[in-house]
Amino acid sequence: MNGVIGPRGDGYVIGSTMSAAEAAAYHGLQARAFAEAGAEMISAITMTYAEEAIGIARAAGAVSLPVVVSLTVETDGRMPSGQTLGDAIAQIDAATTTSPAYYMVNCAHPTHFIEHLGCAHLRLQRKSPKQHVVANGIDQALSWDSCDCDI
Repeated sequence: MNGVIGPRGDGYVIGSTMSAAEAAAYHGLQARAFAEAGAEMISAITMTYAEEAIGIARAAGAVSLPVVVSLTVETDGRMPSGQTLGDAIAQIDAATTTSPAYYMVNCAHPTHFIEHLGCAHLRLQRKSPKQHVVANGIDQALSWDSCDCDI
């Protein structure tokens, strides 16, 4: 069973933001409820800024559940916060003891963000070679296999 946690506000527009500590406290109740119900993992979906994703990752870690983080990006490859996808992943990884098992990108075609997520970034920033980035909407027009790196 996978417990899904969405953002405190809108998944596409940033309203008020939380610090990572505030987000961990806010989403901690949900993480604890999922753990007590027997969830095997947590997915944080439609995250619009890194601090909320960090908070959910910390809340999941506090109950010993792996977490998947799905980030919202606009057609320019940036999150609603203005941060690039690669920078957000690096920030989340740096701020969490146990990084997300993998990342997803929701509601975006890879052409929207690929230039902001180069192979060198993946090679240097991953804490584990088993971590991946998965894009919702990948089609045959673009393949991760065309990336000349070992991810």
